[in-house]
Amino acid sequence: RVITSGSADWRPFSWMQNRATVGVDYTSRKDANILRRGDGPPINTTYRLGFAQDSRTSISNLSVDLGSTSTYRPMESIALRSTVGAQYVNYYIDGSTAFSEELATGTTTPNSGSVPSATSATTLSKTLGVFFEEQVAWRDRLFLTGALRTDQNSAFGTNFQRVVYPKLAASWIATDEPFFPDLGFVDKLRLRAAYGQSGVQPGSNDALRSFDGTSASYRGTDVPGVIYDAVGNDKLKPERTAEIEVGFDAEMFRRTNLELTYYSKLTKDALIDAIIAPSAGSGEDEVRKNIGSVKNAGLEMLFSAQVIDRSAFAADFTITAAINENKLVTLGQDEGGNPIPPVIGTSTRQVGGFPLNGIWALPINGWNDANNDGILTANEVIIGTDTIFRGYSTPPYQACFVPSVEFLNRSLNIQALFEYKGGNRYYNNTERILCASRVNWKGRM
Repeated sequence: RVITSGSADWRPFSWMQNRATVGVDYTSRKDANILRRGDGPPINTTYRLGFAQDSRTSISNLSVDLGSTSTYRPMESIALRSTVGAQYVNYYIDGSTAFSEELATGTTTPNSGSVPSATSATTLSKTLGVFFEEQVAWRDRLFLTGALRTDQNSAFGTNFQRVVYPKLAASWIATDEPFFPDLGFVDKLRLRAAYGQSGVQPGSNDALRSFDGTSASYRGTDVPGVIYDAVGNDKLKPERTAEIEVGFDAEMFRRTNLELTYYSKLTKDALIDAIIAPSAGSGEDEVRKNIGSVKNAGLEMLFSAQVIDRSAFAADFTITAAINENKLVTLGQDEGGNPIPPVIGTSTRQVGGFPLNGIWALPINGWNDANNDGILTANEVIIGTDTIFRGYSTPPYQACFVPSVEFLNRSLNIQALFEYKGGNRYYNNTERILCASRVNWKGRM
């Protein structure tokens, strides 16, 4: 493996800074798997006849980052900062594998087997992004930022070429204003708000239609043929997320900090594996599509305090907490304009109006110990007929407490971490197997 990079800075004027960074990560990998004839356990009738596999893979990752920043002060109270840049990423994987079974005695190479096979695979992903950002500062207390970025990726479908992401942000240090009241305990108060969009690129080959080679018998003779492998999607585009954040940062009592943020995030054109009909003639039963939307909203909090600050000893702590509400807004529509039905799994489901991967189960409506023996059997438990939502599968509530102390003239630091995650449910598969798959589980009252 070889990793190399280079960078250059150029400052033609006092108000302009230019930069360029180029990097290459190249890996050449070889994997061999050999079982000599006569070795190994008799897993099946042909396993001890031996096999040999030789895989060669080349992985190349080229990245280029260019940027130029200019600063300007049209007046003493206003500072402008303009940035323009571009990024290019070229990721390439090329691999081939030779494999054979039933090796000749004493041989170890794939070409010595009587049942040979060969495969090859190529993955190519290219991304080109260009952005422009403008920052305005007024009296070092009010900061405004606006930006625009556009990306083009080789994974997009042929009918979709480019995506544009905007960004707006504002920050105001209210305590620096002369009219702000002196509250005594507030040292600094910053109010902030932001809006921005981002995206998730599809997989490198998700949009491609592909075929696979095969052999077929025609008039008693084996002839080569081609079969439909992946359907592809020429309309595939990135998953797009728009988010709004508002909050404040406060420094109080000269030793405490409080940060509070509310966010609301809506994801559209979610990348989901949609089921396709067998009549499509594909070797795959799913195709990647942009369907559905998901919403996340919640609060995030951080509080830190320097409890003791001495030359020989110090103590502080940090508390973080977060609440997140997740909801699948809709699964979208199929090609015919009909609503896509819920995706039903063993214990989780994707249903519009409910959390992603929510846990669903039949409710237990009651019980009746018919023979009064104090033991409930399966036919004495009353189970509802309709599956209902039982709760989140991932924790919507999280909290973390990190205390820290410094001893020995603050040369020794000891930290601890206490973390909480809750508000969700776990599916007990052990109980499910005992109760649902086998009638051998009893409950004592």
